[in-house]
Amino acid sequence: MLAALITKELRELWRDKRSLLATFAYALFGPLVLFIVIKGVISLVVEDTELNVILVGETEQVQYVQQYLQYRQLDVEYFDSNVEQALATLESDNAAVLISVDTLTTASGTEHYQLSVYADTSTTSGNKRMQKAASILNAFVNNEKQTNLLQFGLDPKQSKWQLQTFTISEQSASARRFLDSLLIFLLLSPFIITLNYINDATAGERERGSLMPLLSQPVPRSQIVIGKWLVGSALGIVGMIVTMYLSFSMLGRLPVYELDLVLHDGLPQLVNATLIMIPLALLVCSVQMLLALTAKTYKEGQSYLTMFSFMPMLIVFLSDSINQHIDSAWLPLLGHQQMLQNIFSNQSVNSFDVAGLGVICLLLTFACLMLVRHQLFQESLVQSQ
Repeated sequence: MLAALITKELRELWRDKRSLLATFAYALFGPLVLFIVIKGVISLVVEDTELNVILVGETEQVQYVQQYLQYRQLDVEYFDSNVEQALATLESDNAAVLISVDTLTTASGTEHYQLSVYADTSTTSGNKRMQKAASILNAFVNNEKQTNLLQFGLDPKQSKWQLQTFTISEQSASARRFLDSLLIFLLLSPFIITLNYINDATAGERERGSLMPLLSQPVPRSQIVIGKWLVGSALGIVGMIVTMYLSFSMLGRLPVYELDLVLHDGLPQLVNATLIMIPLALLVCSVQMLLALTAKTYKEGQSYLTMFSFMPMLIVFLSDSINQHIDSAWLPLLGHQQMLQNIFSNQSVNSFDVAGLGVICLLLTFACLMLVRHQLFQESLVQSQ
């Protein structure tokens, strides 16, 4: 009997092609919109920190530095002049940074090379260009130090002193905010994708009067509930997986490092994120059924479910404040947001918390399904038709 009910729901879903397209519109077109938006943001950031280098100096090392900067894909222009003359050009080019290569001699007669960076840091973009140039030159100097040690027969790795660093979080504050926005997009997927089907299968059938003939059949109410819930949950899970994999596949083609975002989106991370999100999709579907069944019309049900879909955004925006007062690892949405953030930041996730969050979601799902079953026995549900 349950199989027959599921087949009925699938046939009705397949019969309305426009509704089916609307169901998966978020999963198919949402990642594309996300890609375009993030690409635009990256373009603005890159344009804001575009680095043109004016290089001056009279030593033979200037060409060596120029080759390294060009290797780092910077636009380098050499000026055969002194620093004072080059600074005049720097003032007319707001996107330029002046790098001077000088040879200095110590009291013992040893020569060493000094890199000097000049930039206008009176603006935010100018400060970013200065930091970017300093970071690139710092990497250059460190590479040269290691090369010099190797030339003297010394292996930098064979030193008695070694430095080992452990990164607790690779994300800057701005990158974490950007990652939170991405997580909102992922958390919204089961809410949006199942909305049309659940609303039509509950409030829609109630408005059309097709729910009463179904309830009059010798079919247990629990099987009716489970049949609709299984189809809705399957749509939510499939749509969520498509959304996640398409989104990260497209993001992998973008230089998100320009946003200071270190995104670990390999296959293990995506699989773990999917497993964590499946219980949420089951819970969302059951809550949507409970809300939509209280509506007497399709439009009323759509209003209820649309307002319910704002929950992920509200939860993520308030997550920092809530986490300061309670441990939210086992709370739906809050716990999912934390775990997804850890997964895509390459941080460890507590397996006990994952299991606890999954159990909580399943218990709440069961409670919601029991309430939906109880609603199907209410006289008000039948009389309203």
